[in-house]
Amino acid sequence: MGTPEVAGASVDMKPDAPVIWLTDENGSDRAILTSDGLYFANGHEKPLVSLSSGSVPSQQGLRFYRPDGKVFWSAP
Repeated sequence: MGTPEVAGASVDMKPDAPVIWLTDENGSDRAILTSDGLYFANGHEKPLVSLSSGSVPSQQGLRFYRPDGKVFWSAP
């Protein structure tokens, strides 16, 4: 647990936002739980899936990412 300012990666988060990180055995961020979303990363710390209710409409919804980190499917 912490904030992006002191630990882990940030995914469009404020530096003082409360966040829970889950890491793999190598210390790589694999899941990030924030107050407005849940984010998963692949083994290379690239986005894999995100589910967000962000305050900005372009940040809301469900997204699946390709291995290179680019969105290949999203809703809405």
